[in-house]
Amino acid sequence: MTNIIVCDDIKIDREKVVKTIRNYMDENDFNYSILEFSDYNNKFIEIVKSELENKIYVLDIETPTRSGIDMARIIRKEDVESPIIFLTGHNELGDLVLTKDINFLAFINKFDNSSARLKRNLKLAMKLLNKRHMLRFNDRGSIYSIECDKILYITTDTVARKTVIVT
Repeated sequence: MTNIIVCDDIKIDREKVVKTIRNYMDENDFNYSILEFSDYNNKFIEIVKSELENKIYVLDIETPTRSGIDMARIIRKEDVESPIIFLTGHNELGDLVLTKDINFLAFINKFDNSSARLKRNLKLAMKLLNKRHMLRFNDRGSIYSIECDKILYITTDTVARKTVIVT
């Protein structure tokens, strides 16, 4: 299942985004859930830190308490794989987003054919999620990712009490 997390403080804009997402996902028979937020609150951060799989974030840049750019940094600390789509009315912030090294998928202006652009980027995000079959693990503060189709087998070294991954 794909979990799409949408945050926009303007209810009308959020409803439009959710409608566009539902239309696209239903047209393509995807199994999905949409989690809606009006602000980057503690519940939003719990979702970011949760073990939910296949997350796609659709973030507004300006909300009452936090910036979507700051939230994207927090997301990237927890989750380096999930696609992030910025959907905002602040087109002038595009250059700022580019300089923040947050590895985002798209920057969409709400007032520039946003529904069609969101659908195109959802299609791309779904392709990215479907291609990622990775084994990820943390060893002494370093995160390692190995493509599952490159793994021949996994065994244990009983003497050294370690897991061995043979690729």
